[in-house]
Amino acid sequence: MRDFWSAWTLSDEGQNPPHSMRGVLQMNYLKDARDRLAELDAMPGPIYTIGLSVGGSVALGLAADKPERIKRVVAYAPLLKVYGVERRQYVMLAGPLDISESGWDPALRFPVGCLTGADRFGSFVRNPNNITTLRDIPTFLVLTQNEDAADIDTNQEFFEDIGGDRKGHRCYVYSSGDMVPHPMVDPTEVSQQMSNRFWQSLYQETFHFLTAGEIDSGNMSNVDQDPNLPQVPPLERK
Repeated sequence: MRDFWSAWTLSDEGQNPPHSMRGVLQMNYLKDARDRLAELDAMPGPIYTIGLSVGGSVALGLAADKPERIKRVVAYAPLLKVYGVERRQYVMLAGPLDISESGWDPALRFPVGCLTGADRFGSFVRNPNNITTLRDIPTFLVLTQNEDAADIDTNQEFFEDIGGDRKGHRCYVYSSGDMVPHPMVDPTEVSQQMSNRFWQSLYQETFHFLTAGEIDSGNMSNVDQDPNLPQVPPLERK
């Protein structure tokens, strides 16, 4: 699943969509996901959806849309609602104004409107019908207290709304002292002067959940990997 820095749909000319089209283009996230899922129609066996940020929201949205195809979901810091009251107000007001900002990579510029669309798509994911469907699809949410994009309270409320642990879902929250930022899946990404040094254990527990429906919380913030799970190789240094 693509992250929101790259997933905003542009017009044919490669420019921001006209104002009259905004407010509906966020559903292209789901359309694109359906198209990718259709490419797997001939593949036997279960399908899993995994994503970070808006990609996490799309992973959840596709599972709610195609519950007969999706067996489990892993959503890292899903952007179900933009973080912070003032930040969200700014995003919703400034989205139509073609204002651009830098992401966690200072060299990357993106339209604020992509966050507006992401927030609206998150509202779609959280609608009552989707909540009801997702209660029966085991989901692993991975959150961080060092959040600067996705509203953590909304994500934790969402976890309870879909049934929490009692329905077979799992949630892990990195503490602020763990120094894990929003882009937690890529150890090379530095955001707020932080990167995820526990990424190998995160990958192990993702595999653990997808194959067994369980996680070991003690392994999530462990620099040393669990010897009983497949080992994740270190990064290749160039």
